[in-house]
Amino acid sequence: MAGAHARLSPSAAHRWLTCSLAVYNDDALRAQGKVRDTSSAASDKGTALHAVAAKHLLGQFADMPAEADAGDRENLHAYVEAGRALLKKADAAGVEYEVPLWYEEGSVGTIDLW
Repeated sequence: MAGAHARLSPSAAHRWLTCSLAVYNDDALRAQGKVRDTSSAASDKGTALHAVAAKHLLGQFADMPAEADAGDRENLHAYVEAGRALLKKADAAGVEYEVPLWYEEGSVGTIDLW
């Protein structure tokens, strides 16, 4: 179910629930070329670490990204161990599960672990 990234994404709800005009402001700034959807070194690293964690939770092996430091390794290990504990208790579970966002047609959200 590969959908578009949501304009009203759950991870940005703290912004659009506080100020509903924030979404329209973002759209206007993008249209003017003042804001671009770009990644940063930190977001790229976070995405890579997240992918490693998902693979480990699925019982697959994945190398740590080269830019990962000791703190990243420690945090990833804690996240995976907590996730494994939840998965052991669950009758049904999933990792990296895409769900349609009922309030924004054609958009999806991803549940890291359920």
